[in-house]
Amino acid sequence: MHGLGSVSDDIPRDAKEVKMTLDFAKALQIHMCRGSCSLFSTQIEDWIGVDKPVNIPGTNTEYPNWRRKLTADLEFIFDMDHVKTMTKEMTDARNK
Repeated sequence: MHGLGSVSDDIPRDAKEVKMTLDFAKALQIHMCRGSCSLFSTQIEDWIGVDKPVNIPGTNTEYPNWRRKLTADLEFIFDMDHVKTMTKEMTDARNK
């Protein structure tokens, strides 16, 4: 990601030292959008900083892996300034 200019030099190069922040999550999304794949999928949880994993294998008695709900309503999420900015930049990256 550093070599392609997707992240600043403020982000450590050693993955063990990188903290997941909204800025880093945004950089990951935009970096992936720059790829040449025909279809790109992302999780809204990554956009809003949800830090609990979504799809952990198991049954409904071990971990409710398919029943998790978003922590905010979609209307609220898509009204967040950083989400508006990120989705515009994601669209711009896909169009290049």
